Amino acid sequence: MKILLFGASLGGQNFIKNHADDYEFLAIIDNDSNKHGKLLDNLKIISPTRINEYPYEQIIVTSMYVDSISSQLYDLGIPENKIQFASKNSMKVDDLPFENKGILSKANRLIVCLSQALGDISHYYTFGTLLGIARDGCLIPWDDDIDIAIFADDIELVQQALLTHVASFEELFDIKLFVRKYSNGTPASITLDCIENGRKLFMVNFDCMHLIEGMVKQELNDTPIRFFVGYDELIFEETTIRVPKDYKGYLEYTYGDWCVVKRNTSFADNTISFREPLYSCKTEFLYESKKNN
Repeated sequence: MKILLFGASLGGQNFIKNHADDYEFLAIIDNDSNKHGKLLDNLKIISPTRINEYPYEQIIVTSMYVDSISSQLYDLGIPENKIQFASKNSMKVDDLPFENKGILSKANRLIVCLSQALGDISHYYTFGTLLGIARDGCLIPWDDDIDIAIFADDIELVQQALLTHVASFEELFDIKLFVRKYSNGTPASITLDCIENGRKLFMVNFDCMHLIEGMVKQELNDTPIRFFVGYDELIFEETTIRVPKDYKGYLEYTYGDWCVVKRNTSFADNTISFREPLYSCKTEFLYESKKNN
């Protein structure tokens, strides 16, 4: 099948590597005019206005901006049946970390360390991390990060707690710590990269919640504030961890029927609360394990 990809990014590049024998790739579409005419994996990056110059059979979207790209393609006259959305797993090359029993065991211990480090600072295990723990009693094997929500006003407290307890994390992994800020200067998240033998295995994302008109707004999601007034607790690895208030209601709001296992989802099948990013982000370095220096 002759394919055009939409999205000249790492996800698109990984999709090509994963499906080199499955498709005939013609070119890569991207909205960034600075990329037009350049090559990615020997494929030319083109403007969306050039789509009809190619004898494609399908356009596969390898981007999280599924709503805006879909609307754009419809406006260009592309039939809906010629648009597909790549699964998230198909845009990853590395092995999924939690399928490795050794990494999973250390990730479980890391959750215990993080919970102890954060203590009484408001924090909540959310999204796929909560989904796996609440539904299956463990992290989802095909997940690739740990999700923790914090209030934007607490970001400095969280940052200091992580730096204070960094030695306990380094008993498990080498780490790198970053803070991410939106283009308007407000905090977006803290990320903690977990590294082994120089290779990043997964990250912990401390996603900042901003309170606006009864909703908490995160980088990619909007959720009613009621789930973050107080908290519930779950037992994980013989430790109490904090989760959203009425965590089952939170999971239903976020995923719909959260008890149904769904593995090969795309950004088009994303959480009900998902929305496209409102701002770009810049990253500031905080800390790196000496072994990585």
